[in-house]
Amino acid sequence: IDIVCNKESPAYELYKEENINEHNRLLYVAITRASCKLYLPLNYEALEVPDNVQKINLDEIPQDFVSRKKTDEEQENICKEFMNIQPDEMERFFRLESFSSLSAKNEHIEQLEPLFALDNDDDKEEDEVEIQADAVHAILPGGTKTGNMVHKIFEIIDFTAIADKERMQKEQIVTSLVSGETEESKIIFNTISFYYPNITPAELGIYANEVASIIYNTLNTPLSTPDAGSFCLCEIPKSDRISEMNFYMAVPNKEDLQMTGSLDLVFRYKGKYYFLDWKTNFLENYAKTAEYTEVHYGMQYKIYLQALKKFLSSRLKNNFQFERDFGGIFYLYVRGIIPDNPKQGVWFYKPQH
Repeated sequence: IDIVCNKESPAYELYKEENINEHNRLLYVAITRASCKLYLPLNYEALEVPDNVQKINLDEIPQDFVSRKKTDEEQENICKEFMNIQPDEMERFFRLESFSSLSAKNEHIEQLEPLFALDNDDDKEEDEVEIQADAVHAILPGGTKTGNMVHKIFEIIDFTAIADKERMQKEQIVTSLVSGETEESKIIFNTISFYYPNITPAELGIYANEVASIIYNTLNTPLSTPDAGSFCLCEIPKSDRISEMNFYMAVPNKEDLQMTGSLDLVFRYKGKYYFLDWKTNFLENYAKTAEYTEVHYGMQYKIYLQALKKFLSSRLKNNFQFERDFGGIFYLYVRGIIPDNPKQGVWFYKPQH
């Protein structure tokens, strides 16, 4: 404790630094506690900003997030209005929804369809694919727990560590994935144990073998696109992928509705950007994924597409052109995927606009 306030003393400089750090911590707490919407007033004219502090360039922020100058009366009214809001009254301003929450509440998702419509939305065909029954992995139970477990493993593992370019080493690679010795093997066992803590050691081994086979098949199955030709996910390094990319997005022409969600995987290959969704659903026919995807996830991928477009446009600015730089959408039904039959369990679509 400094009894004498001497602004020339080293102690005072230390006090100023600690005070700034404390204000930064308070600012962090205040920002991260926002439940629905966050307002950050910014007035450079009223602040003395040190030269060594970088100012925010409002021109670099997407205009959806910037509300330009308001009069003193408008600012005062906004403050009064929000000071009196009760938590259960937030819905009168806007709702925060996801595709899953709308589906669970049986909301009429088709009402949002025109807002996310694509120009060539009907220009999709499904190839005839002969299904291989031995590729269907039915040992793992159905449900969200298994889905979350598989998502988490794909989020963490290094795809390139499971590459089998000649597709001649499946048994060897799967064995290494259940050995308990490699990094990827430890990830598999730890993740299964986290989601299924009460299974026996024998069941853990069975689950691990099933998961390892799914991972191998999914990452080594050739994915065909009209632009980049054929490639496998095991070719994508961590530096070219973003797993579980969360987003918040205003719905066009519906100011009271905000959408949130998470893209399972966004990746870059040969200069083009793709997004991918892992699915662990049990399907009657893994060769007929187009109709199933449209019926159950048609609205979902359109929402995700808009979110990714906004993200890439804000990050890459004028360097991003949708028609040139967007590669397409993959939905992978991982229980039915097999490298020798690359269209089974795989759904791909590239909108033109």
